[in-house]
Amino acid sequence: MPIRLLESLSEPPGGARFYIWGDSLHERESQVYALVKDQGIVLWTPEPESDPELREVWERALYKPSPWSLGKETLDWQRPYIMGVLNITPDSFSDGGMFDELPKAVEQALEMLKGGADLIDVGGESTRPGAPSVSIEEELRRVIPVIEELREFTDAPISIDTNKAVVAEEALKAGANIINDISAGADPLMFAVLAQHNCPVILMHKQGTPGTMQQEPHYDYVVDEVYEFLAQRVKSAQAAGIARERISIDPGIGFGKTLEHNLELFRVEC
Repeated sequence: MPIRLLESLSEPPGGARFYIWGDSLHERESQVYALVKDQGIVLWTPEPESDPELREVWERALYKPSPWSLGKETLDWQRPYIMGVLNITPDSFSDGGMFDELPKAVEQALEMLKGGADLIDVGGESTRPGAPSVSIEEELRRVIPVIEELREFTDAPISIDTNKAVVAEEALKAGANIINDISAGADPLMFAVLAQHNCPVILMHKQGTPGTMQQEPHYDYVVDEVYEFLAQRVKSAQAAGIARERISIDPGIGFGKTLEHNLELFRVEC
């Protein structure tokens, strides 16, 4: 079992010692985070060359999100933000087929903004359990006109829900500000597009594909597995040139998880 030693520079005088242990990255990081957040302890900074893993844990525990400047709007994370979801699909579980015509889609987005939404998430491919995939051409046909038209009426941030790099790039050109990728960058070209446009991204965890993900999903330790998957995807995104402050993560509630898996993720504090 890995053991790490940390020293306090503040309390008590002379330095207290804290042992950090755990079989998973999540267990170790949770303890560091609790020391910093709950007890206000200032920890020494591990040198990267002497203990790179602990240095990464320490940096994440102290991380505070930077504002996202999105055109004329800024998300400063001083409060929760409401995302209005606009599905331009015939088969989404909640509103499939209701807004697949351009005027109806734009009207619905503006109504959500009027009702208190801070940003609009536009999706052209259903990701409900059992949903089939759609072609790049069909997804572009559905979402690009809506983003272009919506941008004529509002400066509110727009995210594009897609796992295809081509769709992401065309959506950014049409006026989208954020990429919401449920595959966490599985498309080999996605991170390059994000780095080129320097746009924020939401990386989500899921197990399997929408067509198969609810067919007996299994985890040994769901929190650890989701956590370590997302930690690795964040590292890969950074290695591709995407700044850490432009990356947000989503544990993927309901995506390849049972009810109990979802509840376990909700219970996690860190």
